[in-house]
Amino acid sequence: MENQPFQNKSSQFISNLVTAVRKISIYPAKHPIVVESINNVYAVISEIFSGKEALSLSLSQDNKVLIDGEPLSDKNPGLAKDILPYLKKIDIENMTFQRGITEQEVEDFIQLLLLDAAQLKGLGDINKIFVDKNIQHIKADQYSYIKINKDKEALLGAELNALDALKDKIKELSSGKAVRSQDVGGIEKELFTLMSAEFKEKNKISPATKSLFKKFISAASRDKTDTLQVLKEALIGSGCPSKEVETLVNKIQDEISHPVKKGRGPGAGGGAGEGAGGGPGTGSPAGTGVSEGVKKENEELIHQIGQLSVDINWLKKKVL
Repeated sequence: MENQPFQNKSSQFISNLVTAVRKISIYPAKHPIVVESINNVYAVISEIFSGKEALSLSLSQDNKVLIDGEPLSDKNPGLAKDILPYLKKIDIENMTFQRGITEQEVEDFIQLLLLDAAQLKGLGDINKIFVDKNIQHIKADQYSYIKINKDKEALLGAELNALDALKDKIKELSSGKAVRSQDVGGIEKELFTLMSAEFKEKNKISPATKSLFKKFISAASRDKTDTLQVLKEALIGSGCPSKEVETLVNKIQDEISHPVKKGRGPGAGGGAGEGAGGGPGTGSPAGTGVSEGVKKENEELIHQIGQLSVDINWLKKKVL
């Protein structure tokens, strides 16, 4: 983790940047107030680069502003809120300022932030804009969905097909058919990739995906503790916040260890002295256990189908 002086300087850089954008939007380009505001941005980033080569500014999937991977909102929520609209407007996922940046590059970058979203979109890829304006020391990554704009429908179909294929593989694994160990490893990798993408995008794992994960553990005869640890490492390795991953994995482990039994109330399992098939007491009559089991399975299937419909609708909204 970076030291306090760096955190203060990086926060000051963001503050000066926002101030400069606001000043330039009000005053003429060469007005003394504008010139001073640009000087202030350049001065503080030059101080930062006296001790490091680059400064990363990024926007997470849940709209958290990060400076070198650290959430700005943890230190200065107001400042994070100020810079957020500019990053969203230019669809920046990650932007890196590099040592050697000039004051002119800073000014040209600020001028870009003044453009509205439609103007920026019309100019094309942000790095091409940087090249055209001779901004050599700022590099950016835009959200991946911008890069595949023309293939949105194909992407949706591919995602749904991949999910269906994964379900089929786990179903085949559950059937008891002989499956090579490397195939099981491949299924695990696909499943963890799906879970990582879903968690990064929605900051949660849907019940349907959790169910798929639990079925995999059972079908593959995997140790749940070891598999959960591998899942945890995969999620963190893909860029998911470690604290939130820890909470998620603990919750899944608790759900696996203490499954919720649906459709069972007090006395549903039989009264004292009752045999396995039912009998005297407050329990159900003989044979009711089978119908109750079928009922529970049907309820779970209905729930999973409903959740899958929600996920499909979410995917359609995301890409259409």
